[in-house]
Amino acid sequence: MKISQKLVSIIVPVYGVEKFISKCLDSLLSQTYSELEIVLVDDGSKDNSGKICDEYAKKDKRIKVIHKENGGVMSAWTEGVKASTGEYIAFSDPDDTMSEHAISKFMNALTENDADMVLCGFNVIFANSSQKRSSNIDDITGVLQGEELAKFKLNSVNKINSYTPLYKWNKFFKRELVLNNLKYCNLKVSLGDDCCIALGSILDSQKIVILDEALYNYFQRGKSIIHSYNTKLFEMGNILLGEITRMLKDKNFYTEESHQFEQARILFVVTKNLMTSSLKKKEKKKIFQELVCSDMAKDVKAYGGKNNFEKKHQLFLKVFFTGSYFLTHFALKVFMFLKESRQKTIKE
Repeated sequence: MKISQKLVSIIVPVYGVEKFISKCLDSLLSQTYSELEIVLVDDGSKDNSGKICDEYAKKDKRIKVIHKENGGVMSAWTEGVKASTGEYIAFSDPDDTMSEHAISKFMNALTENDADMVLCGFNVIFANSSQKRSSNIDDITGVLQGEELAKFKLNSVNKINSYTPLYKWNKFFKRELVLNNLKYCNLKVSLGDDCCIALGSILDSQKIVILDEALYNYFQRGKSIIHSYNTKLFEMGNILLGEITRMLKDKNFYTEESHQFEQARILFVVTKNLMTSSLKKKEKKKIFQELVCSDMAKDVKAYGGKNNFEKKHQLFLKVFFTGSYFLTHFALKVFMFLKESRQKTIKE
């Protein structure tokens, strides 16, 4: 069968993005690979997002629109997956864009190498800025299989805030990988929801291709879910931890070390989210102390020197466990600076 005959489904969860959805859809419809099924799941938007989706669907038969009651981002994209029919699956956030050659390059890489997944780099584009940041995957490119893939899998499991990003939107999947990992997607989780599909698919793959090219444009906007503090974030983190633990045990990747990595990852993400939020300092300090005194934090602290975290992550935890809000805030700034220093800064 020719590549051009294979259908690719692109799943897009939609909620409250009337200002951005058109740009996203224009980028998908302009793909040089034309055999597409674009599944838009309107998650009960209160603005005109749903209407805009319907208007696009009238103009292009490749677009399928689902309207549902609001149930959160996880419920939206999982419903989109179930409604899709493509042999291959890709994802896009509704306020992001793809390179016009993205799907073609994904398909070529996957079929030419008989791979299960393709990963690519991405551009982080800052709102109200003339700059963007280009990111690749752990400085690794090419076809991964055998020992090299095994190492990549362990790195994906064990690195706190790994530079093997566990997003789903910079990845291209064989359909069965996504379907086989939907059982780990808890609808109560709205932050970190990518992890179960991305990590589960990586662990199930026998061959992965990593492209040395940024094909996805992620727009970082100040009021997005990951840049405002959610009071249920820590609770969702615990739920996510339970699903990841179940997944790792099912796939024989669970170790005490991996469990501690996941707990530390959650502490880091929640703390970073808190520190960068618009909450008043007094409220931030209160929530920070609750995190430091949580059972999860005590468990990670007790594990202590048994882990193999990178030095910069060990530094974060060491400062975190002093209970000092100011030192932790400073350490996070250093961490983010070090992370950004690994990435190219490119002016548009």
